[in-house]
Amino acid sequence: MIEDEQSMLNFLIAEESLYNNHLKNLEEIRWNRTFNLSKLQDYQNMISFLEKYRDIPSHPYRASFIATQVSRMIFSFLNDLQYLLREYQFENKEKILRTIKELMERAKNIIDNYYSCYRELPYPRFYEYYYSDERLRYGLPYYDVEEFWNKYYPPTKKEKTSDSDIYGAVVSEKTDYYDSRLFVPKSFRGSNGEYQQYLMLQFYKELKERKSKPQTLSVEDNDPIRKRIDEEFMKRLKPYWMR
Repeated sequence: MIEDEQSMLNFLIAEESLYNNHLKNLEEIRWNRTFNLSKLQDYQNMISFLEKYRDIPSHPYRASFIATQVSRMIFSFLNDLQYLLREYQFENKEKILRTIKELMERAKNIIDNYYSCYRELPYPRFYEYYYSDERLRYGLPYYDVEEFWNKYYPPTKKEKTSDSDIYGAVVSEKTDYYDSRLFVPKSFRGSNGEYQQYLMLQFYKELKERKSKPQTLSVEDNDPIRKRIDEEFMKRLKPYWMR
């Protein structure tokens, strides 16, 4: 996820796939009232990957921050799966529920380690903000996400006001603006750093789609505009998350 540009891009692709597949799983449970073990593979793969960062003090702050963000998001996903699946009868139900519980415990272990080190949790990953609205479509009960997490992991650091954040961003030459929303469209429910990651992923998908289209002229391979697009893509792969 964090070591280099390509790894971060691979992580972002896997994260988006996990989010979309989770919504598909909720849809299928709602209408077909069934589930199977193979559909837990995406969750398991991501948790296995994130567990590389569970030794929080030995990794860069931002790597641990993102790993914990995604861990708490997956915990919420699995908690909702558990809630829905308990209502229905289907093959291997007990084994599936047991596996979900084990995965939740592994995600919680990452969260616990981060909290033990920093005495607070990261703010929600931007997907989690969108998910809080999406989940209601599948018959899941509303709850205040931040209240839920603060109950078990109360922040011990004094919160900054928005004014102090802005002042600090203006006067500090070392500010990387990752956590700021100063440069983020209101339609995007995440931080500036997350927005840069989101743009990176969207740009990659656009470039991939463009390259997959049939080329009518062989000279396009030497098209200076195309070369500039490729160069811009590499710039967007700058390891923002490492700062």
